[in-house]
Amino acid sequence: MTEPRERSKKAVKETEEQAVKPVEEVQEQVEPTREAEEKAVSPLDEVLGRAERAYATYMEAQQQVARAYRQRWRNYRAGL
Repeated sequence: MTEPRERSKKAVKETEEQAVKPVEEVQEQVEPTREAEEKAVSPLDEVLGRAERAYATYMEAQQQVARAYRQRWRNYRAGL
């Protein structure tokens, strides 16, 4: 018959193996979720980037209009 010490070592080893397997399974399940999360965030990043570029273009156009008005005003005052 097996000694109690050997049986307990064997039981501990089996328990450790069983505990490790679920962790690996969970990690395998988490990977697709991370990929899906990255894909979901990517369109949001794209939209935010487009919005930032649009706002920068708007601000630049606004400055150009202000310069044009100032130049027109200077030309008008110079003609008086």
